[in-house]
Amino acid sequence: MARPIGILALAGLSFLAAQGTGIRLFFHLFYLLLALLVLSYLWAWFNLRGLLVQRETFTHRTQVGEHARERITIRNLWPLPKLWLELQDHSTMPEHGNGFVTYLPANERRRWVSRTPCTMRGKFTLGPATLVSGDPFGIFKLERKVEGTGEVLVYPQTTALPGFVLPSAELPGGQDVKSRTYHVTPNVSSIREYAPGDSFNRIHWRSTARSGQLMVKEFELDPTADVYVVLDMQERVQQQLAGDVPPTPGRAARELRVAESTEEYGVLTASSIARHLLELNRTVGLVSWGQHREVIPAERESRQLFKMLEALSVLRAHGAQPLAEVLAAESVRFGRNSTLVIITPSLDERWVVSLQQLLYRGVRAVVVLIDPESFGGWRNTYTIQSRLAELRVPTFIFKQGQSLADALVKKDVWIVGGDGWAYDIGFGGLDHVLASGRNVNILVLDTEVYSNTGGQSSKSTPIGAVAKFAAKGKATPKKDLGLLAMAYGNVYVARVAMGADDQQTLKAFLEAEAYDGPSLIIAYSHCIAHGIDMRKGLAQQKLGVQSGHWMLYRYNPELAEQGQHPLVIESKAPSVPLEQYVYNETRYRMLQQSDEHRAEELLAQAKQNIKARWAHYQELAAEPRGEGNGAK
Repeated sequence: MARPIGILALAGLSFLAAQGTGIRLFFHLFYLLLALLVLSYLWAWFNLRGLLVQRETFTHRTQVGEHARERITIRNLWPLPKLWLELQDHSTMPEHGNGFVTYLPANERRRWVSRTPCTMRGKFTLGPATLVSGDPFGIFKLERKVEGTGEVLVYPQTTALPGFVLPSAELPGGQDVKSRTYHVTPNVSSIREYAPGDSFNRIHWRSTARSGQLMVKEFELDPTADVYVVLDMQERVQQQLAGDVPPTPGRAARELRVAESTEEYGVLTASSIARHLLELNRTVGLVSWGQHREVIPAERESRQLFKMLEALSVLRAHGAQPLAEVLAAESVRFGRNSTLVIITPSLDERWVVSLQQLLYRGVRAVVVLIDPESFGGWRNTYTIQSRLAELRVPTFIFKQGQSLADALVKKDVWIVGGDGWAYDIGFGGLDHVLASGRNVNILVLDTEVYSNTGGQSSKSTPIGAVAKFAAKGKATPKKDLGLLAMAYGNVYVARVAMGADDQQTLKAFLEAEAYDGPSLIIAYSHCIAHGIDMRKGLAQQKLGVQSGHWMLYRYNPELAEQGQHPLVIESKAPSVPLEQYVYNETRYRMLQQSDEHRAEELLAQAKQNIKARWAHYQELAAEPRGEGNGAK
């Protein structure tokens, strides 16, 4: 408006000068300036008339990472061209184009196609728009509002989770499941008349023949454990990176969405887990209290994923209720056949107490803890992790900048050491770990000697073998580390030899990894200190098993819970003379060459020990469950 006012003021001054001096030039200048103002205004006004604006939205629902497509068409309905038109778009979608400037010939049209990358979840408005035009002199700039809007719902992003596994939950038994399904299941509930669109595999031919008209079967869902994704959307526990927050005052700051925040990481986790479980045909529901209470009952129909994604698209972390209250209020939904996936950045220990009450009722749980410290918070997650570990609740830590697929992979902890550590100098620490009951896997590479410190004798060295500090042959039997570990009753123990039975070795490693508790694998490891041709190490292992020197077994406490005996002996009774095994190795031949009498004496003791050990293990494997080492 400054230019029109300036020209009008100049016209007024010209008029006053003309009246005061009577000079005709000032009269002409006054009339010229007035004509310029009128002509310029009419030009700008007519430039915005005779226009038809059409907005076409091709994408009404999309997802973060994809694109939203829209086309705006401007038609000139007049026979006069529009020299200059600007369209200003007022859409709320982030990174959406602001508009364009164009020349529009008579009776022609111009199109503007936008392909906007979706970077943030939510419901966004496309439009309205404003048409702006002016005169060739740049005096007037007029606007015309163009009504008409469209909405785009952007679903949160989902990530494939190939390594994410839930704990099992109990299934309801002895009851009918009264939920109808459009899928074919083993549970037929009733029959009805055929309706167009019913598939032929649902036709019940006997009823059709009896009634004289097509009859189809109706099915119920087969029983399955319910999975509820519980997303904590309490406002006060959320964190976001300070560098990503622009200075925005008042209510606008509260509505601002920041990608690098615990809120967005939580929504990403919830949507990805829901998609993963529904692809596995699991029954999944959602519980979250944000700006409103959002509860989606557990279902596994094809539309369930879109229901959950639609809810998560607009859910905001504006909740006032802490997670502890949410779990208590919604506890009526969770039973023994339920598994909870709790997603939270909260470090308040009260929600762990609420979860503990649910665990007492038989509910299973998994916790995804979004680390607030990595988003700029000042407290770490160690206390909450310790509390959850005491309850034996699987916990995953999701940090800022970390891949969700990596964060939700179960981490297996393996402690690997030799027999000198496990049998001798580190036995106290090893025993402490086994007694802790924690889910830790231990692999002992048993070379029966201190291999990496010069070949000294250890408590694992067998009777009759020569080593440093046992130059005349070790006079005492090998320590039975596996039997000591089995005495706890809740430790998985296996003795393996790859050269003798590779399938048993693989099975032992898989069972140890899957066992929820401490596990110990003692692996026969041939060594250069044995004095053998290392190319034939696996064959020597096989001889060791066949002679009875090395027994193969697996002790799995989970078998006791299934009514079976936990100890399974997998090597056969000794079938090869012990001499055939021991005298293949220099550590035994050295004693035979230096003191044959002592070598024969110790060999006889070794044979007697093998016979006694074999009988003892046979007795342990045969005794009734609940007695001895098999007790739980």
